[in-house]
Amino acid sequence: MPPSRPAPRPAPPPCPALPRPVPQDYSETLYENFAKEFKSYIDKRVAPALDATSTDEAFMSELIRRWENHLHLTRFMSKWFNYLDRYYVPR
Repeated sequence: MPPSRPAPRPAPPPCPALPRPVPQDYSETLYENFAKEFKSYIDKRVAPALDATSTDEAFMSELIRRWENHLHLTRFMSKWFNYLDRYYVPR
C-alpha cells in the first residue's frame, strides 16, 4: 500500500485591492517623439544613402541592408512599446 499523502492546504484568502497612485502618463509624448525621430532618421540617413547609389544592384543591396535594420529595430521597439500599448488611448 502506497504511503498516504498529507491533505492539501487551503488556498490563502485573496488580498484586498490597494489603491495605487497613477504615475504621470507620458505615453503620448513618447509616441510622438518616437515618430518624429523615426521620420528624421529616414529623411537624414536612409533616403540619402539610397539616393547615393549609382546602380540598380547597389540600390537593392542598400535597400535590403536598411530593411533588415528596420526589422531589427521594429522587433526591439515593439517589445518596449507593448507596455504602452496597453494603456495609451489617443486623445
